[in-house]
Amino acid sequence: MRNLTPRPPHHVMERGSERDALLEVRDLAVRYGSVEALRGVSLTVMPGEFVAIVGPNGAGKSTLVNAIAGLLRPARGTITFAAERIGGLSSAAVVRRGIAQVPEGRQVFSDLSVEDNLQLGAYGRYFHSPFLVDGYARLLGGRRAMRAGLDRVYALFPALHALRHRPAGTLSGGEQQMLALGRALMSEARLLMIDELSLGLAPIIVRDIAAHLRTLNTEGLTVLLVEQNVNLAFALAARVYVLENGRVRTEGTPEALRKQPEIERIYLGSPVEGAAMEAQPDE
Repeated sequence: MRNLTPRPPHHVMERGSERDALLEVRDLAVRYGSVEALRGVSLTVMPGEFVAIVGPNGAGKSTLVNAIAGLLRPARGTITFAAERIGGLSSAAVVRRGIAQVPEGRQVFSDLSVEDNLQLGAYGRYFHSPFLVDGYARLLGGRRAMRAGLDRVYALFPALHALRHRPAGTLSGGEQQMLALGRALMSEARLLMIDELSLGLAPIIVRDIAAHLRTLNTEGLTVLLVEQNVNLAFALAARVYVLENGRVRTEGTPEALRKQPEIERIYLGSPVEGAAMEAQPDE
């Protein structure tokens, strides 16, 4: 079992020009009726980075990733992915462009088998076409890609291969989180967004899954993690954005943020408090 003690990021990248960003959000606002949940949020994620978003409940973290994923329509601002404006596109169109989301609470299809859940992760990427001829070609290519995708996911999470015929609803919380990650990876995403990785999971399961994320990031996958467990986010990410009341309060490397007394006091607590947070039992 690999540990998650804080360490220097394996590849702190030069920020470079914002034109080189894989994901760029500028002045993003999202409203629920008359309530403005995001109030001019801006962030940048470079190719190959591991970036985390932290903040208290109600800060707008899930709203932000849901807007990027196409589940919410921005009231203003821009979302650019790989130099293309994607704000306002459907979630299916966002997936086809290379963004996959692991939603809060995992949201697996309980009555379907593990393998059926995984195959659904590839559907929008490989089997969507309004044209018969193009659709048939995509079907053939999609079948090959799906088989290769399943092999990759089962190599990463061997437990899922053993459980592949089981209904997803019978899996433990940790197994369902692995399934949700595998389902997202089936789309061959360039950017993986994870909403609350540690929610409801025992620390030993979180450490195991987080180690897999480190491996994927080392192999080149860009990761954007939303996480209430700030100690976990700081241990994994190369850069961190702190959201409060729908705005970015500050951003920087975990090392730089730890030197800000107010961030340390409010979000990290004392070393004893941080250790207690990591040792919370499974919910």
